[in-house]
Amino acid sequence: MISERLLQAFNEQIEIESSASHGYLNLAIWCASNGFDGAAKFFFKQSDEEREHMLKLIHYVIEREGRPITAAKHGTDHSPAPVKDIFDVLHQFYANEQSVTAAVFKLLKTAEDDGDYNAVNFLQWYVKEQHEEENQARSLIEKANLIGKEGPYKYLIDEMVGKS
Repeated sequence: MISERLLQAFNEQIEIESSASHGYLNLAIWCASNGFDGAAKFFFKQSDEEREHMLKLIHYVIEREGRPITAAKHGTDHSPAPVKDIFDVLHQFYANEQSVTAAVFKLLKTAEDDGDYNAVNFLQWYVKEQHEEENQARSLIEKANLIGKEGPYKYLIDEMVGKS
């Protein structure tokens, strides 16, 4: 059985993953509405992945005899952040992944403090996943910066993100 304190921490992470899914959905919509079809495809996929992360947490909490609470019950605001250009999209992606990583580490620390080694073991997958996600976001920004803002940069960046 999961402790009440750890249950609350898992529910916070469930909300964070749900919010990330909605955030990437909004980025996908912006990309699709502005001719970045490859980037839109990428962010629709990212949105689905974040939802899968949320569901994985929900199922784990249920297995541990806890009661997960979804973000909708908390009344989370999923309004899109303003987007200036494709570079801003990539920076929002990276900032969000950094934020999710910090939240995963906080949840892991709570599990360690509770001495819940089942949860510690379960969360190692999220630690690895966040390392990969941050690395991917940083790499996309670096490549976009190499492409620059001259000539056919919009097409090249869209193609690069779409292949990620």
